[in-house]
Amino acid sequence: MVPDTLRETEYISLLTYRKNGDGVPTPVWMARVEESLYVFSQADTGKVKRIRNFPEVKVAECTANGKLKGTWYDAVAELADDETEKAVAYKALIDKYGWKMKVLNLGSKLSGKIKTRALIRLRF
Repeated sequence: MVPDTLRETEYISLLTYRKNGDGVPTPVWMARVEESLYVFSQADTGKVKRIRNFPEVKVAECTANGKLKGTWYDAVAELADDETEKAVAYKALIDKYGWKMKVLNLGSKLSGKIKTRALIRLRF
């Protein structure tokens, strides 16, 4: 179940782990769909590579620059592959972030990077 403090917050810090055990926090946008949070990133980023190696992550409410506003929660990160699930998650992101997400999507489409996005599902 998604913690109450994370249900509608604008930013979360996603803490992923390197092979040596060091945590790497990254502030990200997220949207809730039922009892999961969804985050997107380019598939070749460090956080996606780290999730492939260690799906156990921590999540906390934060500011846009990553300053923590709440406590850490344990979660499991999975890369979502189902096209229907992806469509629902991206709609939730657009509904939440509005024009900002639409502008980001447009830039990603124009650069061709939208094809290499990874969608990350967080379960608590």
